[in-house]
Amino acid sequence: SLILQYLVELIDLELQQSTNADVTLDNTISGLDASIILQYSVELVDSLPYSDTTAFFASGDISMSDDVVEPGQLIEIPLHLSNGNNIFSFEGKISFNPEHLTYDEIIWSQLVNHFTIEANSDNGEILVAGAGSEPDGQEGVFATLLFEVNDNFDADITTVSLQRLRWNEELVME
Repeated sequence: SLILQYLVELIDLELQQSTNADVTLDNTISGLDASIILQYSVELVDSLPYSDTTAFFASGDISMSDDVVEPGQLIEIPLHLSNGNNIFSFEGKISFNPEHLTYDEIIWSQLVNHFTIEANSDNGEILVAGAGSEPDGQEGVFATLLFEVNDNFDADITTVSLQRLRWNEELVME
């Protein structure tokens, strides 16, 4: 849980915590490190540090759809997962214009109900990180973002975008 809180910038880790957190020994702290620690805790993995991360190759696509909005309206933006496979952890950054939208919350779907998840929103960015001891890969709504359209919204367009996404310790998708 501390690793996930660190990833969404809720806390800082002390030097020893940072050293201990990198259980995959790749010189980064990731959601997959949190997942492997969870797996170790329930005896699915028998030793730490864990060096065989080849079993954690993951894939999946997240998409959102366009919508028409009005000032004062509550809007739901579902994040759809497709082609998901072997997802033990995720880390992401979502951006929005705080002059147009007020962030309310994220509702996580049953696809990740066995994950430990942390989120943090500040100044037009939402950071999310999650880890589980069992992989996910089901297709469907991964999460739903809830916003309120600000009363002074008078622009032709506003954008909510997934700026960064990482499954396990795969390359970061921009």
